[in-house]
Amino acid sequence: MKRRLSRAKAKIKATGIPFAVPGADLLAERLGAVLAVIYLIFNEGYSGRSSVVTTKSATSCPRPPDH
Repeated sequence: MKRRLSRAKAKIKATGIPFAVPGADLLAERLGAVLAVIYLIFNEGYSGRSSVVTTKSATSCPRPPDH
């Protein structure tokens, strides 16, 4: 995971992809998606089945609790 993040950061920097924290009015709208990703990453790391979350496994995971 650390290497993936490092490569992503390098790509963002090298290609000049704009990166900005969304405004406060958009944070609530995006919170559900962010929590779902964190939930999937945590469960994949906890179960230790593989190092890659596939689309099939991501769609078959139960939904995280409502926030």
